[in-house]
Amino acid sequence: MQTWRDRLARRFSATQVLRTVDRAEVLSAGGAAQAWVIARSLCAYARIDCAAVPRRERPSFLALAIRRWAPFPDAVHHVSWSGEQAMVWAWPASALVDPADAEVRPDIVRSTPESIYLGQPAPAGAGLQACVEGFEGRAWREGVLHASMWWPELPALPEWNRFLRGAGLPVQDVVPAPYAVPRQATPWVSHRGPGLGELGRRHGRRLAVAGVAAAAFLVAWQLGALLPLAWREFALQRELATLEPSLGPIIAARESAEQDLARIESLLALRPARSQTDLMANVAQAAPPGAQRITRWQYDAGDGLQVMLDLQQPDPQALVAAYEASPLLESVTVEPGDGPQRLRLRARIAAPEAMP
Repeated sequence: MQTWRDRLARRFSATQVLRTVDRAEVLSAGGAAQAWVIARSLCAYARIDCAAVPRRERPSFLALAIRRWAPFPDAVHHVSWSGEQAMVWAWPASALVDPADAEVRPDIVRSTPESIYLGQPAPAGAGLQACVEGFEGRAWREGVLHASMWWPELPALPEWNRFLRGAGLPVQDVVPAPYAVPRQATPWVSHRGPGLGELGRRHGRRLAVAGVAAAAFLVAWQLGALLPLAWREFALQRELATLEPSLGPIIAARESAEQDLARIESLLALRPARSQTDLMANVAQAAPPGAQRITRWQYDAGDGLQVMLDLQQPDPQALVAAYEASPLLESVTVEPGDGPQRLRLRARIAAPEAMP
């Protein structure tokens, strides 16, 4: 069971490769993709202080600072952070090619410097770290790699003290013994992945294929959503085409009935309204008890009827109720008249077809 798990892990993990000055050595076998560890002998190091730069502006500021500092025209870099300090390692793009077979471009998914797998950060001070090739001098300040320098051989005391003075540390009487701890499986700093430029350079073909696949998926998804709607519309059109012959007579009969109704309404509109004599008789008959006389009468076929009534006890509600019951009047309203015992009645004459 354990052997099977190991095989699966190797198959789906990247092959680990150590790149030194003159060779590319496989550290652990895995899948076709490769993760390269770049020897310190091929790297340059710089610490960039970003404390004064707003957080959202740091990516562009750091990219510009790395381009200005990097000693390689085609530099590939790795950035790790400790608070506001960016620790940057850079190496030439040619380091990502096997010297034994320069024509082959390996499928590298990640490249990191050897330094981040060696030793542990210190709060302060300086020390020597043995690398796969040569030695790295390290100066620490508050857990940040403040300065770093590489020598192919153990440095002499003057070289060592020159490095210390450059890092702002006091000189020493002897060169310290180097640390020779084995390379760790995980880095001692927070890892930041490669920038967009490096991702594009490494995975340009894959990203292009992924983009085309995503676009094709979106188009297929939209078509998949539209096809059922198109099919339902086609089915409805076919059903309408089938029903159209039987619906023709029904539609024609309805149109004829609507035309007849319009003609009838136009003829009814020609009927004269009730004469004012009939209206006066109806108003007098429908008047409530206590109505003494009509002091004003105004009739207009378009505007309706206005009547001023002289009442012993004016009661607007009773007056409205009495005249709403009249078959000749509608929309009856009452308002104060031109005297304390008078009310003005307003009403519309009912349409001729509604009259008895």
